[in-house]
Amino acid sequence: MSTSQDRVALAWRVVPVVFALFLVANAFALVVLGSLGGRASGERASFRWQSSCAEQAMPIMQTRGESLGLGEPEWAAQGDTITLTATLPGLDDDATAVPALLAAPGELELRLEGRLLATRDDLVSARLELDESGMPLTTLTFSPEAGERLSAEVDAAPQGEIVFLLDGVEIARRPNSVKVREHQLRILPGEGETRVRFRRATDRAIVLDHGRLPCEVSGSPTGG
Repeated sequence: MSTSQDRVALAWRVVPVVFALFLVANAFALVVLGSLGGRASGERASFRWQSSCAEQAMPIMQTRGESLGLGEPEWAAQGDTITLTATLPGLDDDATAVPALLAAPGELELRLEGRLLATRDDLVSARLELDESGMPLTTLTFSPEAGERLSAEVDAAPQGEIVFLLDGVEIARRPNSVKVREHQLRILPGEGETRVRFRRATDRAIVLDHGRLPCEVSGSPTGG
């Protein structure tokens, strides 16, 4: 399986030149460029989390940070404490969005009429992609068994819709009028400015592609 950096890079390369120039002028482009080896241009900040599985959780958080494009990250785990000092990507909400993404549990549920159809255990990969108009979305690829199960459920309830829950919060709905192809489902980022939609799609891909955290991780900024 390719890394999230590779997937973001692939998505970036297929963006039309004119649209890419628009993104460069957009603050969100800093996140994408970070995944391509660009330089984070935000403030230097420190964060601290508490967790009963600090040593097991930190490697997953580190991988998420690499995909996000943090600059010169310094990680440490001691006892039940995880600390990070890094240069942030450079978006207005970095101070809250970055630690929330790194510490997100990463649980996924797909439900149809209240019934559980699939979970994070059924997921093979999650990646950022662009649709035909150059807008972002998150593509989820499931195991063959789960993909066939989802396809059968969708075909059996053509008037229904699949509800996507990330860490217990509904993030999207998908009408069953759209067939399941190649064991994949797409999550649209919803309404909002282009940079907001890109951030949602990218954050979801990062959290889901690197697996769930083994236990709860909680914390807050410790200062710049």
